Amino acid sequence: MKAAVLEGLKKLVVKEVEEPRCENDQVKIKVHKAAICNFSDLEVYEGTSPVMEALGYPHIFGHENSGEIVEVGKNIEGFSIGDRIAFYYKGTGAFAEYNILTPSKLAIAKLDENVSYDEGAILEIAGGGAMRNVYGSGIKLGDNILTMGVRPAGLFAGMCAKLSGAKSWIALDLYDFRLHKALELGATAVFNILKMSQKEIIDAIHEQVGEIDIVFETMGEDRSPDKSGLDFAVNIVKFGGNIRLFTYSGERYKFFPGEVQTKGVNLVGRKPSLERTRKLINLAQKWVAEDRYPIKRLITHHIGLDDIEEALKLIKEKSDKVLKVVVDI
Repeated sequence: MKAAVLEGLKKLVVKEVEEPRCENDQVKIKVHKAAICNFSDLEVYEGTSPVMEALGYPHIFGHENSGEIVEVGKNIEGFSIGDRIAFYYKGTGAFAEYNILTPSKLAIAKLDENVSYDEGAILEIAGGGAMRNVYGSGIKLGDNILTMGVRPAGLFAGMCAKLSGAKSWIALDLYDFRLHKALELGATAVFNILKMSQKEIIDAIHEQVGEIDIVFETMGEDRSPDKSGLDFAVNIVKFGGNIRLFTYSGERYKFFPGEVQTKGVNLVGRKPSLERTRKLINLAQKWVAEDRYPIKRLITHHIGLDDIEEALKLIKEKSDKVLKVVVDI
């Protein structure tokens, strides 16, 4: 089969490899669509990801994909040949014609007939990543939420929060392109942090919506001028509010922890159970099928398997023009 194999640092080779075998506790899928993760795929490609030691070289690159089950192990129940699926989370194997999945270790959603493989490929982050983050934040009906950064992760989190009962969604970013997309997808107000001071933004938010109950840190990489994004989150969230850490980076944030204690802020990561994640990715799939969660509107580019390196370069250098890149397998 044809696959994109990461053989070393920034060495991605598209070549023929042996088709993987399906064991008794696994299913094999014919991959129809894959998607590039703007954050982790770029870090893995450049060798800066915290999980590089676990992944190693060589490996089939990518982790977001969807496809059709073509083989089922004899110990598998609940899945059949022909099922169209999306899943969360397997760290490798996405950019290939076939992928092997172990259902006992994954959150798998069967796709309704009106949910496309394009949507299935990005359900991994839209359904697994974003939903886990939002539902682990303590969100309540009527909350005001803020996304620090509206890369795809921030856009998905904002949409999920609105679907989960948030009254207002405030979006912050460096790029007007992303902020305009946030408004299209339901954001209440947006602010470009390069055009206003922290105080001006905080004052404007308080005037428009009041206190912020939950901040979702969806920057991935803090590109604010003085690397003060996390401090900003602590400053804007209300006393006793929640800051939910969605992504991580090898870089250190500028951060003063004393204010967390003073304000009684809850600063937490995300680690829901596998069973919880299964429910959430299936709920996200249902929302997509009902046209309530328009995740396909984040797709800005389609490419072929041979064009992944060019797409990674585009994501890195043209962040103001790229959201989700789908790979046609």
